[in-house]
Amino acid sequence: MSPPPSVSNMSKAALNSAIISSLRKERASVCASVGMVLVYV
Repeated sequence: MSPPPSVSNMSKAALNSAIISSLRKERASVCASVGMVLVYV
């Protein structure tokens, strides 16, 4: 059972922002992004 495209895109965007934030060493943003991913998954 695959999630709707919108949910998939949102989780991809959250993962991308988490990667970007980790590269910038912004730990708060990383935690927020991971939290978003957990909510959508």
